[in-house]
Amino acid sequence: MKRILALLLACITLLSLASCGGESLAEPTETVETQETAGSKKPAVDTEPEMPPFTYVPDFDPNAPAKKILFLGGSITCGAGVSDYKYAWACRTFDAIGEKLFGPNVEMLNAAISGTGSLLAAFRLEEHVLKFCPDMVFIEFAVNDITMAKTNPELVVSALDYIVRALKQANPNVAVTFVYTTQSDGQNASKVHGRVASHYGIPEIDLREPLVSKIAKNEATWEQYLKDGAHPNSYGHKFYADLVTRAVLSDPERFLAPVKEADSIASIKLDSPHIEYAKDMAGLNMNGFSIQDAKDKEKTLDEMEIDQAAVSDTVGSTITYEFEGNTFAVYHRIDANGGAFSVAIDGKTLGTASCQNSGSNSYLSRFYKTGLGEGKHTVTITVTQAEPGKKEVAIAGFCVA
Repeated sequence: MKRILALLLACITLLSLASCGGESLAEPTETVETQETAGSKKPAVDTEPEMPPFTYVPDFDPNAPAKKILFLGGSITCGAGVSDYKYAWACRTFDAIGEKLFGPNVEMLNAAISGTGSLLAAFRLEEHVLKFCPDMVFIEFAVNDITMAKTNPELVVSALDYIVRALKQANPNVAVTFVYTTQSDGQNASKVHGRVASHYGIPEIDLREPLVSKIAKNEATWEQYLKDGAHPNSYGHKFYADLVTRAVLSDPERFLAPVKEADSIASIKLDSPHIEYAKDMAGLNMNGFSIQDAKDKEKTLDEMEIDQAAVSDTVGSTITYEFEGNTFAVYHRIDANGGAFSVAIDGKTLGTASCQNSGSNSYLSRFYKTGLGEGKHTVTITVTQAEPGKKEVAIAGFCVA
């Protein structure tokens, strides 16, 4: 039976794979036209990578539950930059490797949220990832973690450390891969992420160096792959997917190996990180806020969509809430009509956050604080910028650990 399955799998090639939507992965004409109108042409060197001989035979049991490959990241993994999600690097990668690694009974899950990094991923891990008990996870926060990796690298390490350990606890055989995307200035957080990868024996796929190499050889320009300096266009997504596919299929045993057992290297303790939602908070004291239906960008998983939030369009409105934990973040909406708010904990104002962002309508966190000390704390959110009917602040909840 395994020999028959091996022959069938060997006939599958990258050019004949169906997309997530069940269609051919031919280059999307509409995306190419969009690039050309922007003055960008197809890269001169854009050939299909030569795929290595593939002889791996998956241990497939037709009576077993479906294997799950999950992608966790930000907007790049959401598919920002392509005209259709099926052309995103995550979808292309799944189409290329899913059945080859696990047989026909395999499914894709995408738990990416635009504008988010590894810290928020740690807070939302329980309900967005762990509940699915994935067998293979690709983590892509190399661009969104750039700022925090510079200002608070230990928090990035601690967040990723928690994520890896929690995945391992949920499924002792889980395989994890870190994927490093890049900005056009060559920056990413791979050096900080690499500390966690090295410690737990996690494979790393560097997408920056191959792209930098093409640019250095004048084989292409950044604009031909990254539409805005960070988000890949259709060629960029395909380039990323080809590199990931080649790496995984070149050494499937390595990429399917379980995360190794090791002691935690987190210096900032994240104790049971989770999100407490405003709509469910019995002790939430609102003055000028009200629970309303949320405006949320469509997500790839229903579990990630916010259906209600505490909303106010009046300056001076407040939310007061008591929580228990050492680390705290506000889970709020950003969009073109976003206002701003300040955060005070235990009577001390610790900072402000803007909810303004053109063209986006999603929930994330622009305020976090660590080192609060164990025990109970009281937070007060005060609206500092708003305009009735035009500009508002929407709080989905609080991230606590």
